[in-house]
Amino acid sequence: RADLMTQGMALVELYLQEPPPKRIVAVEQEIICPVHDSQGEYLETPLVAVADLIVDTDDGLLVREFKTSARAYGESEVASSLQPTCYVNAVQEVFGEPATVEYTVLIKTKTPKIQRLPASRTDEDLGRLGEIVKNVEKGVQAGIFYPVESAMNCSTCPYRGPCREWGRPTLPREESPALVTLEVG
Repeated sequence: RADLMTQGMALVELYLQEPPPKRIVAVEQEIICPVHDSQGEYLETPLVAVADLIVDTDDGLLVREFKTSARAYGESEVASSLQPTCYVNAVQEVFGEPATVEYTVLIKTKTPKIQRLPASRTDEDLGRLGEIVKNVEKGVQAGIFYPVESAMNCSTCPYRGPCREWGRPTLPREESPALVTLEVG
């Protein structure tokens, strides 16, 4: 526990060495906003996002998403994540200004480091987010649920046990059917 405290303090001290943002708009800001699909039609279900830090820059609003990690993030992790897409959608819908996201990763190595990874999103990305939301809603309405496992989320989830049991066989498996040999030629 003492090692964790020491490591945490070292990360905070490293972060505090940087100059603070000049124009802070919001800290830990909950944003409830609409989501649109790829056709530009708004969905009934709103998006709820909580932005760690929103800063006004010369290029528009910047959402800083703070992460801690034992290793540096790869650019593909940020590029494929829906989280920045949700933030860009939320900030642009509520504030009416262009928005970008920056992951500020506090890396918990022997010598602490800070990594910054920008994440910009296009209008097409925002429409795709709406399509994903629509399809998830269809699955929920149809009663289709399946595990989406992740090391970070599952470790503290109260549904971890039932989720791990999902899809496990309750009866002995049937005997495999005989396979037909295909003749090629």
